Parts: sequence; C-alpha cells; structure tokens
Amino acid sequence: MKHDIITTGVSITTNDLLKLDQMASEDAYLNRSYIIRKLIRQEWERRHQPVRLISDAVGVDQDVNSLS
Repeated sequence: MKHDIITTGVSITTNDLLKLDQMASEDAYLNRSYIIRKLIRQEWERRHQPVRLISDAVGVDQDVNSLS
C-alpha cells in the first residue's frame, strides 16, 4: 500500500521534544517523523479498538458475582 507523505509543522514544548527524542532513540528510529507516525497509529488503534464487554470476557452464562 502506498502512503502519501505530507509535511506539517508541530509546535511542542522543549520538555515534550526531549521526551520525543528519547522515545525515538529508545526505539531506534532514525528521525522524529517515524516516531510521530508510530505514536499516531498507536493512539488511533487504542481509541478505535472494539469494545469488549464483561459478558464477553467471562461468558454470557457465567454469573459476574462469581468472579470476586
């Protein structure tokens, strides 16, 4: 799949920039663009993952009170 790359500017604090650079270094990313794209994708997945109901996790027939 081809991804179009668009250049944009972001204003962040010095402290946030230092954190971003540290995360990029820890993950061995070559530049800030890679880590920003990764963080955007991770947050998108976190926000848009399917909701899992308690009834799905324990089984519809199981009494939720029996879990404690």
